[in-house]
Amino acid sequence: MVDRRIQLESREDPARLIAYTSHDLMTPLSGVQLALSLLSEDDDVLSKLDAHQNELLSTAANCSDIMIRICKSSIESLRHSNSNSKRNLLGKENDGGKEKITKIVELVKSLQVIAEPIPKRAPLVITLCPNVPHRLVSDDLKIFRSVLNLVKDAILRTEAGKVHLTIFKEEQDETEVADGAEAKKYVKFECEDTGPDVSIGEAPFLFESNVENSQTRLGLHSIANLIKSLDGTYGYRKRGQNLQGSIFWFSIPLIVTGIQGDESVHSFSFSMNSNSNLHSIQRRSTANGTATPAETTSFGRCPSAGSLNSLSSQEEEGQYRIKRALIIDDSVIVRKTIDRALTKLGFVVEQAEDGSVGLNAMKQTMFDMVLCDFLMPVMDGLDCVKQYREWEKEHRPTFRQYIVGISAHIGVQESGQGLEAGMNVFRPKPISMRNLTELQESKPVQRIVKQLDRLASSSSPERCDPLSSCKADETCSLPSSPPGEVLALKRRLESMVVTTRVENRYALVLSEESNSCLDKMKVDGWHVILSQSSADFEGHIRKRNWDLVLVDEEIPFLSAPRLISDFREWEAANRVNEQKNVFFVSGSDIPRPSDKHSIVRPPSGFNGVLRKPIEWEDIDHLLNRNKNFLNILVPK
Repeated sequence: MVDRRIQLESREDPARLIAYTSHDLMTPLSGVQLALSLLSEDDDVLSKLDAHQNELLSTAANCSDIMIRICKSSIESLRHSNSNSKRNLLGKENDGGKEKITKIVELVKSLQVIAEPIPKRAPLVITLCPNVPHRLVSDDLKIFRSVLNLVKDAILRTEAGKVHLTIFKEEQDETEVADGAEAKKYVKFECEDTGPDVSIGEAPFLFESNVENSQTRLGLHSIANLIKSLDGTYGYRKRGQNLQGSIFWFSIPLIVTGIQGDESVHSFSFSMNSNSNLHSIQRRSTANGTATPAETTSFGRCPSAGSLNSLSSQEEEGQYRIKRALIIDDSVIVRKTIDRALTKLGFVVEQAEDGSVGLNAMKQTMFDMVLCDFLMPVMDGLDCVKQYREWEKEHRPTFRQYIVGISAHIGVQESGQGLEAGMNVFRPKPISMRNLTELQESKPVQRIVKQLDRLASSSSPERCDPLSSCKADETCSLPSSPPGEVLALKRRLESMVVTTRVENRYALVLSEESNSCLDKMKVDGWHVILSQSSADFEGHIRKRNWDLVLVDEEIPFLSAPRLISDFREWEAANRVNEQKNVFFVSGSDIPRPSDKHSIVRPPSGFNGVLRKPIEWEDIDHLLNRNKNFLNILVPK
């Protein structure tokens, strides 16, 4: 292979060099592709991977597929060249007349996955305008390679501000349309960055190949050849007068497939919005009780489609209510094992890595069942349950959460302390499927299920049967409720959304000054620590895990991405639990998290992006709580 490359270089035949190199790469790449395909289809392997690992597997599979297609394209181009084709290496291929289709939404999703590992110092925004057709008649690989080159080059040269790729439909200017002719339509890909300006002398030659062939120039030259082969156009311009940065673009003729529903993506919205990352995935139950993947933010709240009174289609008809369970345990293995078992039993499962997170989860949601470990960092199980029971007496007097204490390291005396703290029953680890099935079928849990069913279906809460007795280790404290109490309970629950959702929450903010949003958070009960220097911020963020961390990019003489990058390195060496909900506060015009047509990828090390001025609704959206803290449906 090396000798062949040297011979080709001496002949100055780059087309053959690329094609032969592609041919040599095909064998190992095919092996990689096959191995990844087998892994992706192995249920046993997938069940042992966490969300982040599944995303990495998916990314590797996508990358290998694209590399193989690029290699095949290079080889085919050489074959056509040898058969006296006038088209060059990156030109049109003779594909036997087969129409190539580009699925624009899939292209954007693949782009965000492939671009994820590229180190970013500024946010990457991808906006797909709703008037762009869902499918185009065009070569998807050529479009993808061109877009990826634009985005990658923009990311590498942008240290502050943003990189914004916008995909939209454009019509030919009226002055260019001949009399009686119809204006041509195009799909335009426009990549704006706030990096260094292109020099006046270099601008006319950006898309040309030269002897030096810098990485950027080579990428732009590739774009030029690819887009010309699609009968498209390309170009460059400055962002604007007195604005630093560039806009690189290309457009291709808009040819739709003619399939009904392909005219536009007006009904599409990105499920992985601005703050989902590679770690963020949560299970959502379907009507038959099985679990399906659903993206969410790293905060881990179950997504909600609306307000407190919103219903799913099944719940709206009174046919089905999602059963929910909470696992509070510092062991990832234990949480995942119990999660899988409970999912098979038909539960939607939330996980909490310590007592503090679990305490907040119980305040925010009525669960059918909670399993709580005894020994955990930050807050142990006993303190968690004690604090919750005290809170429950005042804020949720008509509902008593059923809590199962679990541990592998305590004896009879300690288990008794758990019952005194407020746990209903104790079960030793390891927790088996049989244990969970018995708990699910026990009278106390069934009473909880029935009470929540009644609340969800607008009926009175389930009354305790005065003739039945609960066992000592199966405490049931469901008070009987008169018919009018449901409305009163609803009002109390709604008031909890305002008064208790931020209780004992801690936020660390790196900014020169406070603002109205932070002041509101303090009034609502947040403990907000405002740092105005990197040294003070580093000291605070290393002391504990925070519920929320905000980092302003406009602190003088400070690089926010570098600061968080250094913290992540320290964290990897000194901590077990990852700091989540670290949000980059941008001074650029960034879409709001609720924007359904944009994806915002944060700089490396961050979990999301906020724009100035900060608004609580945006923070709330990033935490994926959607103002539904109870996940239980109560009638009006």
